[in-house]
Amino acid sequence: MDIEDLLAQEKFKELDKFLNEEMINYAGKDLIEKMTKVWGNKEVARKWFYSNALALGNERPYDYCKKGKQKEVNDLLGRIEYGVCA
Repeated sequence: MDIEDLLAQEKFKELDKFLNEEMINYAGKDLIEKMTKVWGNKEVARKWFYSNALALGNERPYDYCKKGKQKEVNDLLGRIEYGVCA
């Protein structure tokens, strides 16, 4: 069972809603669209958004966006999209 399965359960509906709202508030529509494009669907994009990323100093894209560093997250997505390692 993965996180999306848990969040689909009734008792976690409020958490699911909160995570979606946080993503919208901090990442914004354009960045969410890019994450969805790069990762193929919104569920995978959200998992990535809340997971540690080695390329971001092992911080989560969520943390970067909370600090106003959406550009860095966007740049990382561009590197991932085009297969650039550095």
